[in-house]
Amino acid sequence: MGSQTSEVDLFVVGADFYSGSTKGRLKDGWCNFRALGRQLAIKRLDSPFAIRKVWYLTAIVSERDVRHFEEHHRQDLWLRAQGKDITCIVINSALRTANGSALSNSAAAFQYQTEEAAILGLRGTHLAPRAMVISGDLERQAPLLSFLEESYRRDDYRVLVPPDFDIEGGGRVEQFKHDELRVSGLQNEALWAAYLRSRDRRFKVDRWTAGAVAELRTKWVARLDNKGPTRGLVHWQKWVDGPENLGKATKDVDALLVSHFGEDRVLAQERRCVDFIARSLISDAADAVFAERWGRGPGSGIADLQSRPIRSGPELVVRAATAFPAIELCPKAESQIRAMTGNEQYFSWLLEAFAAANLEMRAWAGGPFPHSRLPGPAAPSESDSVIMSPRLRAMRYFRTRADKELPFFSHMKCHAANMRIHYRIDQDERRFIIGYIGEHLPLY
Repeated sequence: MGSQTSEVDLFVVGADFYSGSTKGRLKDGWCNFRALGRQLAIKRLDSPFAIRKVWYLTAIVSERDVRHFEEHHRQDLWLRAQGKDITCIVINSALRTANGSALSNSAAAFQYQTEEAAILGLRGTHLAPRAMVISGDLERQAPLLSFLEESYRRDDYRVLVPPDFDIEGGGRVEQFKHDELRVSGLQNEALWAAYLRSRDRRFKVDRWTAGAVAELRTKWVARLDNKGPTRGLVHWQKWVDGPENLGKATKDVDALLVSHFGEDRVLAQERRCVDFIARSLISDAADAVFAERWGRGPGSGIADLQSRPIRSGPELVVRAATAFPAIELCPKAESQIRAMTGNEQYFSWLLEAFAAANLEMRAWAGGPFPHSRLPGPAAPSESDSVIMSPRLRAMRYFRTRADKELPFFSHMKCHAANMRIHYRIDQDERRFIIGYIGEHLPLY
């Protein structure tokens, strides 16, 4: 009597095969995961197993991603090449709700706002008795691995690492080989050819971008440093990213790209190409000005919120420590944030206020704190009539994490919604402590 075949699920995470996670052997990454799973199961499992389902977890690449030209397009080609043979679970922070609609180019793809929401979705699905996991970054994929450890006994799942990646995790982790990738290749030459065309365009745009930055950087650093508003980080960042600067940068880039018409006239005149280079130029100059003005490196500020938006009060509480490390929330303020759905008129203002407060606090080198650079502009204290009234003054006292009742007279203002954020500056610990977030407190 022959041995009975059992089922195994294959999870592929932490290795973006479409962009060459195979480190130099790009086409090896264009593999059929179901075929790869069969290869791995035959060699590494102790009895016959059939691949029941392939789960591919990845983060969506935004169309405005400034790292590489057309990267979102290349990811889309790769997902289309996989087709319905795998189930894609796509992390898309731009979604307004935790669960999103199916991805348009694949009937077997689902979007979630966060990895935590995706794993919550997995908890409600039927899983095979055994699992294999392919991951190029075991530390980053801790949430999924923790979920699998909860769902499977230790002997019922295997962790596998793609070729050329460093192996961590001891005896539980194995590495498979390029030969196993090559025999599992996708058979869609049309999409592969389209991918290569896009990659060639990217290399040209990378060179043109580097040339534009070298040629125009001094001019644009001077512009962003001298012409921007002086009311603080949030206003400056909004002005930097606004249509005025994009329009001027586009004209500068257009003039430079004339010299590349002989190399690729169509690409050099393509609006997406010009727009990409213009945005890259602005971003580079802004990083330089930002570091000079506020003493921080690239990638800081409200731009972080634009790349990975916070959509609700509970999410803000969870991410506050990493997104705004200089801010401390008192219990009262935390409870007020938790009650927010994210649909409030003032919620975007709240995030901007947090970003400005965090960055001003981290850049502060002593002396008078720059309250006027915060939204409102902020008031450093209350009026004499409030401070002299025992009843009104008591309304501005809040309990801190250290269990102390302290005054919070400084406050940021949202005039449109009549909202206030009451805060105090801890000079010793260099902390921006928020005690209250809500409607304007009584003045009489």
